[in-house]
Order: sequence, then C-alpha cells, then structure tokens
Amino acid sequence: MTSQELEYKVLEIIEAIERGQTIEDFTVELKSEYPDNYKLARRLAGHANAVGGEEIIWIFGVNQD
Repeated sequence: MTSQELEYKVLEIIEAIERGQTIEDFTVELKSEYPDNYKLARRLAGHANAVGGEEIIWIFGVNQD
C-alpha cells in the first residue's frame, strides 16, 4: 500500500466513524490513546501474527465511539 493509498483509507475510516458505522475488523485497530511501548509492541506483534501476512492499520487518537 502506498502512502497515498494509506492516507485515503484512513480518511475513509474516519468518515465512516463520523457516520456511526462500525469500522474495526481484523485489519483495522483504533486506539484513543497511545499505550506504553511494552504493551504496544506485544499487541502489535499479536495483531500482525493473527492476520497472517495481511496489511494492518492502527490509528491512534481515534475512538470507535
């Protein structure tokens, strides 16, 4: 995914959230706050392993609610 494609995808996600749609799935993770580095590393590694090679997107500063 190019940086432009990523930017477009993130903007789509944010717009969908504003419309009240549920966004998080197996490739998208929203975090309202940045966790400490240890927790972030473990969660990110677990997420990457769980999707088996698919691209994942983590967006910080955004809450599903």
